[in-house]
Amino acid sequence: MFRKFGIVAGIVLVLGIVYFFVSDITRKDVIAANSFSHESATEPLRAGDIVVLGETGAVSKLCDAVLSNPAAPEPRAAVYYNRSSRILQEFVDVGHGLGFFPDRNPVIVHGSIPFLGDSETLDGVSYNYANPDLCECAIVRSLAQGERVCTVNASLIETGEVLVGEGGKLLSRPIHDRTVAVTLRRHVVYMPPETFASCGVEPGEALVTQQRLCDSNPRLPLDVRLRRSWNLIDREPLPGLLVEASAPTQ
Repeated sequence: MFRKFGIVAGIVLVLGIVYFFVSDITRKDVIAANSFSHESATEPLRAGDIVVLGETGAVSKLCDAVLSNPAAPEPRAAVYYNRSSRILQEFVDVGHGLGFFPDRNPVIVHGSIPFLGDSETLDGVSYNYANPDLCECAIVRSLAQGERVCTVNASLIETGEVLVGEGGKLLSRPIHDRTVAVTLRRHVVYMPPETFASCGVEPGEALVTQQRLCDSNPRLPLDVRLRRSWNLIDREPLPGLLVEASAPTQ
């Protein structure tokens, strides 16, 4: 009897853990839902910027891009939610109708994350660099040291925060553009031998490094990748927001 009880308890525990991971949602799920692969560093990164990609997946800026004909940013503002969590919410709604649960906000509910922001991409955009010669020499120095040098293909920019004010009213607080995540072009930046010579840099490990890829390893956690592959994260329009009267935050 105790053995059967232990087996049942073990099954319930495993199912509980599985459901927790399946029904969870984090900001990393917002990144994955928008098809971005690398969380950004603290510094702002825009489409076209040159970055060094570390072995841990961290990116650091090497050169600033100057876009000559930037496209309009694509809106990404929405409430992102977990489908499986919404199924549970339906049961909660029934309980709420019967008076078992307190009032709740009708949109920002358990298993959802509001996000205010845009994305920008290099598709169809011409670009250069503020200091091309300095940038090229910085690139060849990094390549010679065996570092992967990559181009930011798209960036996910957060432009505001959603807050819950008095009476459950939703407020938006503007923030200075905050880079949340980026995608990188597939191949490492290539530099010809003449550039190494003009910068006075020995190629070193560059020949091998330039054969590597910038997107060869998934960098988001396994549970986030699973929820993405199972299409559990969906989005819906943000409700009307009141703009908070305060200076933008960093």
